[in-house]
Amino acid sequence: MIYHLRQSWLALRANFTAGIATLTTMTLTLTLLAFVGLVTLNLEQIVRGLERDVQITAFLKPTVNAAGSSAQSERVLKALNELEGLSSAEFIGRDEAYRRLTAEYAPLGDAAKLVQNPLQDRIVVKVTDAARLEAVAASVKKIAGVTDLEYGAEFVKTVLDALSTVRSAGYVLVGLLLLNTLLNILNTIRVAMFARRDEIQVMRMIGATRGFIRAPYVLEGVGLALLSSLLTLTLVLPGYNALASRVAALVPYVPVIQDSGVVLRVLAVVTALGVLIGLLGSLFATNRYLREAE
Repeated sequence: MIYHLRQSWLALRANFTAGIATLTTMTLTLTLLAFVGLVTLNLEQIVRGLERDVQITAFLKPTVNAAGSSAQSERVLKALNELEGLSSAEFIGRDEAYRRLTAEYAPLGDAAKLVQNPLQDRIVVKVTDAARLEAVAASVKKIAGVTDLEYGAEFVKTVLDALSTVRSAGYVLVGLLLLNTLLNILNTIRVAMFARRDEIQVMRMIGATRGFIRAPYVLEGVGLALLSSLLTLTLVLPGYNALASRVAALVPYVPVIQDSGVVLRVLAVVTALGVLIGLLGSLFATNRYLREAE
């Protein structure tokens, strides 16, 4: 093992420029991958929060008395319970709706002295999946006794589409960067092996196995990956924590992940992925070179 590590270090020193280029590219890739992963987790948290908060307000037909209002609300609630995709349904009478409105906007309380309560009975429905909001709303609107709906369909659709676009763009970018990193490792290892082709030829002539010959170069690739992962850790952890704190201070209603344990788990996955790329790139490069040399 000491021999292989020494040979790996010599190969890296002999191709210092290519090694630095690969290290820089891989560090950039893993850093972007870590940030994309953390952004994706934050987007998922925002979507879950949106799914918890998104609701449909179904306004009911006006009734002449409280008994009629109660009977109508029971019929609508029964019909709602038969629908899929609902997490809850709450009946709010017109008086309760007015009380909540005036509690939130105190100056409106004076209007009670001038006009009668203009609000309608309503049922507030929450859905299990914000993506199914349109379908659930269409089903609710067909229920007898429902006159109108309010649920901000365009806003929810816009938010979900934007989140999906950002997530997809991030995945495509990271995929391209990972491919570029893999190619850089392939080229770095091939250049290192070509520079020591005479030594490799001698080793083959005296009976060295393929595994013995390629071990230093595989260690080189894995070593570059580990070093880039360490650099990524030193960049992402303080950088993300500072950014998350800033966002939380500026936009406190956005649920930003500030748990260091979550960040470290993402970085652990990124590190494992980086090592895997280094290992695969080294194996592919050494196998191809040795096949061509035969």
